[in-house]
Amino acid sequence: MIEETFLNLEGEEAWLRLKQHLEWSDHFALGFIFTDHPTVIHLFRERLAKIYKARVTRLISSDLEQPSDLLTKLIPNLLHPTTLQQVSERPNWVDLSSYSGDDWAQARISFLIRLNEQRESLRKSLKTPLVLILPTSERTRIRTLVPDIWAIRDFSIDTGAWLTLAPDLIQVRGKHPGTQFPLTDFETSLVKEWERLKEKKTLDRGFLLAAERAQRVSLKAGHLKMAARIAESQRRFAKKLLKRMGETPESLRDLSVSLMNVGDCLIALGRLENAFESYSESLEIRRQILKQVGETPQSLRDFSVSLEKVGNCLIALGRLEKAFESYSESLEIRRQILKRVGETPESLRDLSVSLDNVGKCLIASGKLEKAFESYSESLEISRQILKQVGETPESLRDISVSLNNVGDCLIALGRLEKAFESYSESLEIR
Repeated sequence: MIEETFLNLEGEEAWLRLKQHLEWSDHFALGFIFTDHPTVIHLFRERLAKIYKARVTRLISSDLEQPSDLLTKLIPNLLHPTTLQQVSERPNWVDLSSYSGDDWAQARISFLIRLNEQRESLRKSLKTPLVLILPTSERTRIRTLVPDIWAIRDFSIDTGAWLTLAPDLIQVRGKHPGTQFPLTDFETSLVKEWERLKEKKTLDRGFLLAAERAQRVSLKAGHLKMAARIAESQRRFAKKLLKRMGETPESLRDLSVSLMNVGDCLIALGRLENAFESYSESLEIRRQILKQVGETPQSLRDFSVSLEKVGNCLIALGRLEKAFESYSESLEIRRQILKRVGETPESLRDLSVSLDNVGKCLIASGKLEKAFESYSESLEISRQILKQVGETPESLRDISVSLNNVGDCLIALGRLEKAFESYSESLEIR
């Protein structure tokens, strides 16, 4: 039975690799999984579903009834995603491995050929990862028939019979601030891929993706100088690409993302003023994108994230008034997004985070009643999310954090009994 089946060590390593790829992708990414092991795929999918449910979102998957659905339903859905799909971080999980018969085999090939033809449109329209699960027997044929779509893949996994009746003990490397850990073989391969593409010195946009992955693993492992060097190479490359392509929304966004990555590294190195400059430049670019493309949910959310980064940096620098201005502007944009896309878990959680940021500034400035209002609104939103998605680890944690924030504010206001109620409810949740 599936409930009593676990992944072995090799399966766990493959799972971690898949999970890392999806966590690092904040834009389009393409992955292939080739399999003859439906239980392994089931376990992968169930784990991902739990992760994205815990993040108050869900995995996007496709239900197909007949071979023709691949061209008539699936292709249009991928090329024309809904507004909700565009602003969420949900990967698209397309399992075509379980459909047997010649009709399905031919439909899979036709689907991939059409995807191959539309690959540039796919990259522009789909803002989240796409994972295609296909039968192992079709792997060689696919590489031959659709070499272009294969060439732009971000990862591929060939599953084995990675099952055991008892869970293997996996040693997980811990992470502590200020500590440097050796890179795993997989992480080292990402850094080497960045180095390889860097040496080619060609203006291939794939370099930006390789640099971002290498920068993230280096930063996470505490290799701060290496991460900063990689991020800086990404920034320089994005500027060259901008010069060649012109100020298109895509080339501008590439530069803004690279500047945010540089800022993240500078923050980790303690160079707050330099980080502020990098985040500010990224913010101005996103203002420019907003003017170019209009107030789309994606451009608005990108802009609000940049404002949040600037605000976080200003808080660290002790510039409370400026931080409050940045957080307040981000808050207003997230209210605007909520009106556009509706009360989705994602838009609600973004709003809750913004309210917490504003509350943090207000309480630091001594404006306790205003801070209490902000934290209370954030708490009510967290309760609303809990009703929508149920008692997931993240929704419960968000409620607990909000209750503690309200409790801290009540303590400062001298309302001890109310603070005790808030803290007690938080303690019960934890």
